[in-house]
Amino acid sequence: MNYTFTEKDYCALADSIFAQMTYPNYFSGRVEITGSDDVEIALTLTIVLYRRKPHPFIPYDEGDIITGVGVVWYDVEATRDGEVLEEDFDMEQLKEFLIHE
Repeated sequence: MNYTFTEKDYCALADSIFAQMTYPNYFSGRVEITGSDDVEIALTLTIVLYRRKPHPFIPYDEGDIITGVGVVWYDVEATRDGEVLEEDFDMEQLKEFLIHE
């Protein structure tokens, strides 16, 4: 069986990454969501977020804009009832939900 990722899936993955981040510019870990049709999705990744300030006089840690994502490594697994599914995950689409310009 195949699983097709939806915008809702990418949005949920991005939200989970932001919720688990402990460093502002770096994430290395695993996020898990439930996609459509009760498909369990697990994304293990290491990424570096590139940030900039919209204005030079904004205090540190306030108002950063994510301008890019450097992917070090990632692995995706989609399963339903213990069966591994082929999937069409696209890291470029996930990046669109991580970047806030």
